[in-house]
Amino acid sequence: MQTNQHWTDYWARGCLTSLPQDFAGNYDGEIAEFWNEQFSAVPDGGRILDLCTGNGAVILLAARYMADSGKTLQLEAVDAARVNPEAVAAQHPDQRSLLPRIRFHEPSPVESLSLPDQSCDLVTSQYGIEYCDWEQAAAQISRLLRPGGRFALVSHAVSSDILKTMEKESHEYAVLELAGFFEATPVFLTGALSYRQYHTCLQQTLQRVEAAGSSPLLTMLRGTLTQILSLDEAGLQRHLDNLQRFYGEMRSGRDRLNDMLRVNRAIQQDPDWTSVFQRHGLLAAESGELLYRGRNHAGKFACFTRPEYPA
Repeated sequence: MQTNQHWTDYWARGCLTSLPQDFAGNYDGEIAEFWNEQFSAVPDGGRILDLCTGNGAVILLAARYMADSGKTLQLEAVDAARVNPEAVAAQHPDQRSLLPRIRFHEPSPVESLSLPDQSCDLVTSQYGIEYCDWEQAAAQISRLLRPGGRFALVSHAVSSDILKTMEKESHEYAVLELAGFFEATPVFLTGALSYRQYHTCLQQTLQRVEAAGSSPLLTMLRGTLTQILSLDEAGLQRHLDNLQRFYGEMRSGRDRLNDMLRVNRAIQQDPDWTSVFQRHGLLAAESGELLYRGRNHAGKFACFTRPEYPA
């Protein structure tokens, strides 16, 4: 990705996952069970590194496993965007005691990660590694794993229910694009667009939103746009900070969604993309579809091991 600011902004809100509409807290059910199986295979004292960690959802599952099992593990995590553990602790008090068990590294893309060779027993990634340059990421993971070490991932899948949700939301953000909201709002905030002109733009935006149907995003947009339109010029000037915040959240949400759709389209074009890890010396161990609550397609999982001895 050319910039990670929209992800940094998102994690600063304290979200644990990129799917807050599906997971109010951390991942649970079959997703948590899958990761606990991976953690259980790590030897006592072993090192787990979570790549593209976001706000640490998977590594927090590892910390919970460690607390419950009594096993001693070294837990580390890194993301290209800036992680915000303080915001996580504020939004998710049940995670507060787990955060000190984790070492969060300074922001770094996987492709340029400078951690020591053969230093990890388990490398993990959920909805993350597929956003990287696949060849470079595979080379890094192969380098980081100890002989006998394991890499486990859960990735987006073109058949997943998550993709259906993203495609629907993409059409909803397009409503804002077509109405000129993303173009007019920053111009108004700089003072280069009059209140009357911006008010007209917002009226057109609201009409398009109302015609687009009903969804959590559209319902929120209708409410916020109605509130903004109820303000006279002086009132809107007093609430410019709120308008700036709303615009930033909508822009970041659109940009995050575009990242997700770009990655899903890449996977659709190359459904065997995880074979890149085998090209870099890892052995395929297991793979399959991950169902959540027995019916929702959460994505695909794949596990690889680094050979004990050179081939």
